[in-house]
Amino acid sequence: MAVVFRGRAVVAALLAALALAGATGANAAIVISHDDQGRTITFDVRAATVDTEWYASVLRAAAHGNEISNVTITIVPETQIPALCGGEEAAACYSKTAPATIFVPAGKSRLLETILLHEYGHHLDTYWHVAGVPELNGTPAWWAARGMATGDLDNDGRVDAVVTTNDGPAYVLHNETLTENRWILLKLVGHQSNRDGIGAEVKATTTSGTQFATVTTTSSYLSASDKRVHFGLGKDNVIQEIQVRWPSGLVQTLKDIGANQILQIDEPSGSPRW
Repeated sequence: MAVVFRGRAVVAALLAALALAGATGANAAIVISHDDQGRTITFDVRAATVDTEWYASVLRAAAHGNEISNVTITIVPETQIPALCGGEEAAACYSKTAPATIFVPAGKSRLLETILLHEYGHHLDTYWHVAGVPELNGTPAWWAARGMATGDLDNDGRVDAVVTTNDGPAYVLHNETLTENRWILLKLVGHQSNRDGIGAEVKATTTSGTQFATVTTTSSYLSASDKRVHFGLGKDNVIQEIQVRWPSGLVQTLKDIGANQILQIDEPSGSPRW
C-alpha cells in the first residue's frame, strides 16, 4: 500500500523532526541566562562552540518585557535551518506553538543580530497580541529601496513611514505600537517667514529635559517627510515651554502646553529677535 502525503506541510514537519534529531547528543544543552531585570532567557543549544552570551547581549539591548521569559532560542547549525524553517531561503524562523521557539543558526555577525531581532519581533507580536506582518516560513522580506518618508499619517501621535522600492510597490509602515506615552505635533505657519516655516528652530522643554528640532521636509532620496515637528514626551503631560526661532529672526515663546495634541503655531507680526 502506498501512502501519499498531500501538501508540503507534512514533509516539512518530517524534515524538521529529522533535523532536530540530528542536532541532539553531545552538542545539545539547555543554557539559562538573564536580562538586566533578572528575567530568564532560555537557550536550547544544538550546535558546537556556541557563545550564548553573545545572543543574550543582543536580546538584552533590544526593547523587551516579560515575554522574553516565554520563548526558547534554539541554536542549530546553519545547514539545518532550511529543514527546520521550511525553505532554502529561510534565514531563521519563529514558531508560536507552545512552547514558543525561535530557530536561529549558530554564529556571530551583524546580519545574524538583525535576523535574531527580526524573529524576536514576531514573538513580541504574538505575546502582546499585535497583528504582525505575515511572511513565508519566517523568512525576512528584503527590499531594494531608496526612498523613505516619515510622518504621522493618521494623527495618532505615532510616527509612520512610507518606503518606495526599486521597480516595486510602495509600502506603508503603519505604527501600531502599544504605548501610553505622550506626544505633541507642531504645525508651524509662517507669515513673515516662508509659509511652511521651513528652517524654523524649535525647542521644547518638559520636566524630563529639553528637545530640539528644525522644521524640514528633508528625508530620503526623492522623498519629503511631514513638515510638522513631532516630540515624544514620555510620561510628561505638559510642555513647560516651547520656543520657536523663525527664519525671519523672530523668537516666539509659548508656556504650559498640554500634551497629546496637534498645535498650530502662527508666526506673529512682532516678537523679540535673536
